[in-house]
Amino acid sequence: MESAATPDTSEHRSAFAERVLRETNRRCFGEAPRIAVVADGAPGIWNITRDLLPGAIQSVDRFHVKQILH
Repeated sequence: MESAATPDTSEHRSAFAERVLRETNRRCFGEAPRIAVVADGAPGIWNITRDLLPGAIQSVDRFHVKQILH
């Protein structure tokens, strides 16, 4: 499993963040009027979202919401 996290002191993105950036560019996310990111709620994912897709709507997926509530 690849980690989304990178140390706070690192000036470099994680390999996962680089893959996300390439994919968002390939799919022209910058041209989208709205972007929504559905993830498991891990802070690393939200940090990547905030850094690469500012203004994106962030939502926790249903499976993880159910885990949190039960």
